[in-house]
Amino acid sequence: MSDDRKDLPAVSSDNFLQRVREALQTYMGSQGNVLDRGVTLRDLSDTGLIDLSKSYLTTRRGSPVAGPGPAAGGATPVPDLTPPPTPTGFTVGAGISHLFIGCAPPTYSQGHGHLVTRLYGATWTTGDLPVFADATVLTEFQGTVFAHPTNPATTWHLWITWVTRDGVESAVA
Repeated sequence: MSDDRKDLPAVSSDNFLQRVREALQTYMGSQGNVLDRGVTLRDLSDTGLIDLSKSYLTTRRGSPVAGPGPAAGGATPVPDLTPPPTPTGFTVGAGISHLFIGCAPPTYSQGHGHLVTRLYGATWTTGDLPVFADATVLTEFQGTVFAHPTNPATTWHLWITWVTRDGVESAVA
């Protein structure tokens, strides 16, 4: 199997726009060999080859594929609904326009392993400190450190949870 596609010419070349148009038409399937058409996540999901991750659809972070779809064949994995451990090593640093979030590495195996760390937050100005019931999901991230943008001079009360690949959330840290 060979790849006969050519690279696009330089932007300043005479045929740049024509080559971009040809490449897009090929990937859209309206020109060229039908086997060169681009395959989208929607194509894979619509045919049942994959299940899309609900967290990816809402946050556009992490893996878009939650698992094999019904048409992929084989046994569907049985979800492990065991809650993951409570996150440890939760740290927060503040910059002018970012919060720097850190936590210990999630090394658990419940729920077929770690998917994301979910960050909750509530702003505070005066009065009683916010409680977890006041919080909303700010973001989800993979890894042990993350920088979340914020407005300067905003006071936050933050919590994190770990979420397994099976979608089970830990207790709040």
